Amino acid sequence: MKPLITLILLCAFHSMFAQVQPYGQIDTASLKLKECPFEKDANAMVLFDKAEIKHFDYRVEMIRHKRIKILNDKGKGAADIKMTYINRYGYEDIDIIAAQTINLENGKIVSTQVDKKQIYIQKVDKYHKSISLAFPAVKAGSVIEIQYKWSTKYPHYPVWTFQSSMPVAHSELIADIQSGVNFFTRVKQEFTASEELKPVRLKTPRHRWVLSNVPSYIDEPYAPATEDMLQQITFFKGEYSTWEAIGYQVASDEDFGRQVGAVILPGTDSILFRAKQLTGKSEKVAVIFNYVKSKMLWDNYNDWFTREGVKKAWAKKTGNSTEINLILYALLNSAEVKGFPILVSTPDNGNVEPEYPSLSQFNKTVICVPVDSTLSYILDASNKHGDYKEVPFDLLNNYGLGITVNLREPTKEMGKSSGKIFVIQSMVPVKKIILIRSEIKPDGKLEGQAKIADYSYEREVTLKIKEMFNDKYNEYLNNDDNTLEIKSVNFENLDIDTLPLLQTIDFNRNLTQTDGRYSYFNVNEFSGLATNPFINKTRTANIEFHYPKQIQINGSYIIPDGFKVETVPKNLTLKIEDGSVTLKRLASLEGNQLSIRFVVMFNRHYYSKDEYPALSAFYKSMFEILNEPVVLRKN
Repeated sequence: MKPLITLILLCAFHSMFAQVQPYGQIDTASLKLKECPFEKDANAMVLFDKAEIKHFDYRVEMIRHKRIKILNDKGKGAADIKMTYINRYGYEDIDIIAAQTINLENGKIVSTQVDKKQIYIQKVDKYHKSISLAFPAVKAGSVIEIQYKWSTKYPHYPVWTFQSSMPVAHSELIADIQSGVNFFTRVKQEFTASEELKPVRLKTPRHRWVLSNVPSYIDEPYAPATEDMLQQITFFKGEYSTWEAIGYQVASDEDFGRQVGAVILPGTDSILFRAKQLTGKSEKVAVIFNYVKSKMLWDNYNDWFTREGVKKAWAKKTGNSTEINLILYALLNSAEVKGFPILVSTPDNGNVEPEYPSLSQFNKTVICVPVDSTLSYILDASNKHGDYKEVPFDLLNNYGLGITVNLREPTKEMGKSSGKIFVIQSMVPVKKIILIRSEIKPDGKLEGQAKIADYSYEREVTLKIKEMFNDKYNEYLNNDDNTLEIKSVNFENLDIDTLPLLQTIDFNRNLTQTDGRYSYFNVNEFSGLATNPFINKTRTANIEFHYPKQIQINGSYIIPDGFKVETVPKNLTLKIEDGSVTLKRLASLEGNQLSIRFVVMFNRHYYSKDEYPALSAFYKSMFEILNEPVVLRKN
């Protein structure tokens, strides 16, 4: 009977607290609420979030009403509301209708309105603005409420997200579906309601969706992009067309295909002459790719179309990703290297849904150059760290849409690659090799040097971490470990994309000691495998490692006189059942030198959440072996 009682209580909660009440009307039960019934440890929750979308010819408006409950002091951050929108050419606008904080003071409901002076509009960049609100009198037990209008003068519908970082008791969307607008839903639980409503104006279809008791989204390690995991409804313009029709539309678009029709780029004669002297396709690609990378500066904007145009971008030596890569495409064609553009989606734009042909799923253009029947180069000259031989890291395991453009007559019928959608993957294992040479001193200190070689994507990951932490990179390596001292870090091959990134790390470590006789140290240093990411019992998201890889840790330790290795680690091989992950350990002791080698091989980049129990169990065993300490005994 217990599950039935729980279900009845949740239903009762939804009917009591999640009813959408008019702005300003609230019952004391909502203010007295102490915890979220379906997520007990939540610090704040959404009581309801309701919106209605209407269209007026080309203009679209959404009126949204949202109410949030602050359950404890840790949840007060939920009152920091900030919304970013595209304001370039008046594409989007947000108007705050009303906002307030509601408290229960001595049994009385007290409302404090957000003053207009507490609404801040800021320019983010030349395309975006943000609007933020400072809610007054926020404390544990408060309810904050906001009502606003989102609008656009273009036939564009916003994405509706049922799920957030807080649990949501009631999420509801009513939308007038304009002719030519379609949608797809991505939900993991049954709709409380999904129904057609009576049209309000003309014969415009009107639909209503409701989800109840939506759990908060938890950001799990190695989960796909957040945008792909949240429960949501996505709208897109156009009938359920074909990818081929979309390809033709793009190829003939004024801001795409027509941009590369017989384009002449001043000042490129010498590089084209040099490229034409080369005989191999790979050599020509390398020369032109590196030339465009060095000449063009990315403006940090991704679009599938050009903004200023190819000629203006070349003259200014800066542009969005599509402008830079269409310049690359034009130069490759001038050098008689055949290729074609591919529309792609970056992680912040989400994964492409191949079942729903829609141009709005893409936000970037890269170039594909087929080399032979088994190899193609995927080129992104807007990425300064990119290597022409490698698929760009941020495009891995997503779909691309090939576009063929007739350079002389872009609007003509296109070739066989146009409008073809395909998966972008890299199946070649990437290496990370760590060599550690250390000497253990009689006083229990370890003095060592680590040499790390990062290849391919591992190189790119390390470079991004280095840029992120900048002059605090040593602190990143230290990771709040008070037994570890990073003395110096030196990099090599920073600007040579074709070579591995090399790090030399000089470090000291105080060994863990017990009763003056035993000391302990760990071989697993600087590998990125210090902590098991899969310790939770359950998993909501699939697992995505991006690419296959191999990590090698080679440690050599000089043991001081008067000390003895208690037990030399055993040689072993550990494999997951399907063989997709393998751990090997080899150890030997010769005189006073202990050598230990780990090789970890990851052969798969993707696991479904149903495979998580087996993967989690294997990782538990693997990390116990990786972090098994070596014990030294003082004679």
